[in-house]
Amino acid sequence: MNFLVDFDKYMDGSVEDIPARLVQIIKDENITKKVIDAYISLYPTKVYKNLYVTGVVYAIA
Repeated sequence: MNFLVDFDKYMDGSVEDIPARLVQIIKDENITKKVIDAYISLYPTKVYKNLYVTGVVYAIA
């Protein structure tokens, strides 16, 4: 989730498929909604937005 704090600066077009890579990492590491829920409150509000922008929220649903 640390990456999602500064996600906007990585979306400058220099790196392709960041959302797809994040989803794959979540699947590979078996990160569940329960795990995300346990830590999400420790992060800034923009992390919530970035979970939706990247599609990560759908990978953990």
